[in-house]
Amino acid sequence: MDTNLNTGKKSYGAIDEDPVAIKNKLMDDISRNINTLIESLGVIKRYIPKMGTKNDSTIQRNNVQNVESSSTKMVSETHKKVQELLRVIKKLDKLSQLQAGKLSEKFREVVTEYNSLQKEFSMKMKYASIDIKQFEDSNSTTGDNEESTVSQMIVQHNLELERDVAIDRQIKMQQIEDDVMDVNQIMKELNAMVNQQGESIVSISDAIDRTGDNVQTGADELFVAYQRQRKKRLRKLICSGVILVILVIIVVCMIQS
Repeated sequence: MDTNLNTGKKSYGAIDEDPVAIKNKLMDDISRNINTLIESLGVIKRYIPKMGTKNDSTIQRNNVQNVESSSTKMVSETHKKVQELLRVIKKLDKLSQLQAGKLSEKFREVVTEYNSLQKEFSMKMKYASIDIKQFEDSNSTTGDNEESTVSQMIVQHNLELERDVAIDRQIKMQQIEDDVMDVNQIMKELNAMVNQQGESIVSISDAIDRTGDNVQTGADELFVAYQRQRKKRLRKLICSGVILVILVIIVVCMIQS
């Protein structure tokens, strides 16, 4: 996907002038991103109960923080695609608007769940610490002076490690809190867009229902008209038969006389 240097807008190449193709491309991208976000939700959801327990580790936490960070970026990117999709479908038919509306609603549901999970993750980050005491004195059989020196080195190392971890933790907590604020803002905009689109969808659904009712009513009226026409033809046929019988009787009587 190229970027137009003059307008700053994203170009879809050969499909740039085809609203239907743009709509399909955007819906594919949004659907794929939604599935990725759902997978990321599972990763964060499975990790949260481990935070601060013996099953927690710095490696796990860093990995999940990376997942959270990339997920927030994906939410932002997908939000822009949803905005573009809702703009494009204004030129298209009612069915396309219904499809886009349902996809936008699904995205909002996933973002709502992600936002809630993100806040829980941020809160646990503040209180669930990781045990970083990973070093023990393995030279307990050495002399007193050597043992004292090694112990001091271990204590100093642990203090430095704790300080570095605390700084890194504070930085990452701030990043997560910033991500939460970003997603909160996206949620507000997304709710406004989807609610507005939802009103259009309700109108379209009502119109479809009315059309369906009208079609059914029309079919019923056609059937009634057909039945009436059939009865009318049957009456004409019976009358014609009676008249024919009467004429035959008259002719026979005239011949006999």
